[in-house]
Amino acid sequence: MLHELGTFNLIRVLKSLALGNALKSKQSTQEVNEKKVFLLECIEVEQQKSRILLKQPTYAKRMLSQFGMVDCNATKYPMEPKAQLHKDMEGAPIDVTEYRSTVGCLRYLLNTRPDLSYAIGMAIRYMEWPTAMHHKVVKQIHRYLRGTIHFGLTYVKDPREVNIFGYSDSDLAGDLNRRKSTSGMAFYLNKNLVSWNLQKQKTVTLSSCEAEFMAATTAAYQLLWLRSFVSELTEMEPRPVTFFVDNKSAIALMKNPVFHGCSKHTDTRFHFIQECVEKGKMSRCTDQSIDRSEVSCYASATWYA
Repeated sequence: MLHELGTFNLIRVLKSLALGNALKSKQSTQEVNEKKVFLLECIEVEQQKSRILLKQPTYAKRMLSQFGMVDCNATKYPMEPKAQLHKDMEGAPIDVTEYRSTVGCLRYLLNTRPDLSYAIGMAIRYMEWPTAMHHKVVKQIHRYLRGTIHFGLTYVKDPREVNIFGYSDSDLAGDLNRRKSTSGMAFYLNKNLVSWNLQKQKTVTLSSCEAEFMAATTAAYQLLWLRSFVSELTEMEPRPVTFFVDNKSAIALMKNPVFHGCSKHTDTRFHFIQECVEKGKMSRCTDQSIDRSEVSCYASATWYA
């Protein structure tokens, strides 16, 4: 049973495109207004002069048609704000096979739709015993998809030097059954989103500081891999990455090498991030609330309709 979503990144898409070039003679290729669209694994790649667009509207339409949601009313949110799911043992049960099929189809959209990660991740957790409560969440995702069916990712050509940015966040005990927190993270090369992840934390945390600290440490692993990977591609010396965290206590804990009392219960492996900061692999750990305009700049550059 799946309880979390793994990492989705551009590397998977690039592998698909490489396979697509090898099978170019066998796959569907069409020209629309001098734009070439390659269809492979339901991902449509539109190449323009200064950017590449990735989207899955054809697959989304087919999926909505399959589950009878083509003419549903659109909504602005993939999940109701502050909605909390749990194992509803007393709720009205629904068809388990249909629920799993629906959620499984939605999961393929995560290759180009990071905005659906949290809502789909929550729906996946309850595939063992879904009820009307969980089915309502899936319907909400369909309605959101209906209004944003042409959304996707855009990768802009940038002649500047490559800079890596990472963002991490976490709730506190969002899992009402086992009181575990959920981590979320996103990684950018300049203004281009290349990797994202959502997963439930392995252990129960005792404070928001600890939850954010664990989320940031998990994100640090991916950031350092991206740093090494980009250095290998560009044949340049690895540069410090910029990491954004929105909890001041967690930031203070990262920068403070002293293993003080308030953090002594935290697993030793999570203090790996302190070493990264000390050695200069991460240039700074910034509170997102200090400069929201910078965060908005990267986020707005990712989406198009």
